[in-house]
Amino acid sequence: MVNPLIASAEPNAEITLEVVDVVAPALSDTRPVKGYNAKRSSASTKTDTELRDVPQAISVITQDQIKDQSVQSIAEAVRYVPGVQAAQGEGNRDALIFRGNATTGDFFLDGVRDDVQTYRDVYNTDRVEVLKGPNGMIFGRGGAGGAINRVSKEAGWDPISEIQASYGAFDQRRVQVDFGQAINDVAAFRINAVHENSNSYRDGVELKRYGVTPTITIKPTDKTKITLGVEYFKDEHTSDRGVPSMNGAGNSTLKNRP
Repeated sequence: MVNPLIASAEPNAEITLEVVDVVAPALSDTRPVKGYNAKRSSASTKTDTELRDVPQAISVITQDQIKDQSVQSIAEAVRYVPGVQAAQGEGNRDALIFRGNATTGDFFLDGVRDDVQTYRDVYNTDRVEVLKGPNGMIFGRGGAGGAINRVSKEAGWDPISEIQASYGAFDQRRVQVDFGQAINDVAAFRINAVHENSNSYRDGVELKRYGVTPTITIKPTDKTKITLGVEYFKDEHTSDRGVPSMNGAGNSTLKNRP
């Protein structure tokens, strides 16, 4: 007995679909982030990892956020980061408090420890990665509160030319330059520079700083990239610990006060 349903069924004709190519730029922690929402970071694992796969809290201050908020220092970068606040640092160095733990040494530049007791400008920084929680398993010696990793601006093949100038209260004057372009198909260069000169609402507190950071990127093959860079930064300012001293050396002083 033949089933009429089977008998009436016809063999399905083969259908060949056209090939669909989907092309998109690969996400990477070394590429500039567009907008405020970063997807990847190497601050926690020292590998290119998605933030959702990192078992620690990470906040990323992107380049767009740095520009929109006119961020000029590490203290200003972490202003809206939960659980992190800036301390005074005796007026001449970066000092942060991670979840109640004070530190002046848990700073990194492109994943390399940068624990010099100094002030860090962000004129040559592409983004700031804030890792909260113990970091000894990743970076070796470290504090229990967290760490800051600055990602440097990198030379690329897309031309860039920017000049930023600002003038603020107490004669605060600042000029910042960012210029770069391709040399050829294999190499590209970029240079960042800054100059700032300003006073303060307190007598005797002045600062003058300037810096320059040239970088070059060499990419001989698609899987090989060499980035070279050097920074010269000079910071001349009066240390201000908050309490003035009469005729004190190396500190803000009382002048023309009754």
